[in-house]
Amino acid sequence: ALSNYLDIETVEVLRGPTGVDGLKATNLGRVSIQTRRPTFDFEARAALTFGERNTLIGTAALGGGVIDDLLAVRFTLNRETGDGPYKNANDSHYTWRNTDRTSARAQFLITPSKDFEALITLDYTPTGREICENCFAFNNKTPAFYDWINPATGTRGAVDYSNDAFGKLQRRWFAQKTDYTIDDYYAREVNTLGEYPNTYETKGATANLRFKLDENITLRSITGYRDYKFSQGAGSHTQFEWLRAPRGTQTSFEQFSQELRLDAKLGSALRVRGGAFYYRGKFPNYSQTERYGSDGGAWYATAAQYALLDPVNPALPNATDAAGRALLLNSVNGLITQRKERYENESLAGYANVIWDATDRLTLNLGARVSRETRKSQ
Repeated sequence: ALSNYLDIETVEVLRGPTGVDGLKATNLGRVSIQTRRPTFDFEARAALTFGERNTLIGTAALGGGVIDDLLAVRFTLNRETGDGPYKNANDSHYTWRNTDRTSARAQFLITPSKDFEALITLDYTPTGREICENCFAFNNKTPAFYDWINPATGTRGAVDYSNDAFGKLQRRWFAQKTDYTIDDYYAREVNTLGEYPNTYETKGATANLRFKLDENITLRSITGYRDYKFSQGAGSHTQFEWLRAPRGTQTSFEQFSQELRLDAKLGSALRVRGGAFYYRGKFPNYSQTERYGSDGGAWYATAAQYALLDPVNPALPNATDAAGRALLLNSVNGLITQRKERYENESLAGYANVIWDATDRLTLNLGARVSRETRKSQ
């Protein structure tokens, strides 16, 4: 989700259930993205793109034969940076939904004989930092009335603003900050006190081995590994510290897959494919973290609780209840809550598929797949 695809050769979209042809079974379809393979012909290409909002994209690919008829390599690199469309009114040093992505891939094609081929691929996306909150939205004031009629009075139900953001921001506690008002809260701009960027990184490796047993039979071994680490740096989205960064989701993910596939030609128009597939994916750590700040007590207090702890005396409007305000200040300040989960998914399958090329324009296939899926969570 936070990495760029690079050096793409083909994209194939299959609709409907898949799985009798191998790989992982899907119910709705499959998108297969094929990157350019190494060849023994020398190739070098590079591109540099400049765009609005300080966008800079650099891409380079270099490849060719290292040892004739034995080893070919291909290296690709992509770097993209750019400011986001939203500036933070409180801090001009960063923008919202910026781009900070680096992707590198190395491929090694080994062909010791005409009957054996190995393609080894390594890729790495180092830590990137992007402020790209999917959950971020501009605030809208709640309408004064609900869309329903009170049967007892015959009038529309009125919204209780005392426990709504509109009412909370009018509490004396938040009125102390004169440079951030209700209008700023509902403005179509980013104006946060503090925000950590989302950080992520991923790396993977594949080994694709092809054995040609004879002119009509080919055996393939397809092995893959990938990991992924992500930390959400969400803040409070306001000028007040009822929430602190970093908070949100922190997760790590690992997956491993192994497939053995046999392809055989039974004649000029009849082909057979069969094999076995194993997959394991796990989230050893999936957590949701919330961090609360010094304004949290005044924000999360109900209208009745706030009136009790910070009462306003009409005769002395500037007077304060020191003990009550101290309780509001310290009630949740520094509190951290965290929910941790673990997931493990495992799949073991066998499949077979018969393909009949009836004509140049018509191909029919009959296949079956048997899978055992195991899910564990805690």
